[in-house]
Amino acid sequence: IQGKELLGKGELLIAGKSNEIPVRLTINNTSKLSVSGSIKIKMTDYGITPPTAVFGTIKTGDDITIQFDFTLIKS
Repeated sequence: IQGKELLGKGELLIAGKSNEIPVRLTINNTSKLSVSGSIKIKMTDYGITPPTAVFGTIKTGDDITIQFDFTLIKS
């Protein structure tokens, strides 16, 4: 089962706005459930204006990538 990829979906809540997103998960360990993955989103999909600096002369893009790693251990 290690290295197995699964496709899931869930709700991502950012700044009070939620969207359903697909997430590809990779199982990294069989003694504990260790899961990792990443998703790409647009800030504007969550009502967030991409940040700027120096009076708007420096701008960021709308796209960001959220990476996650977590481990589930039976208690």
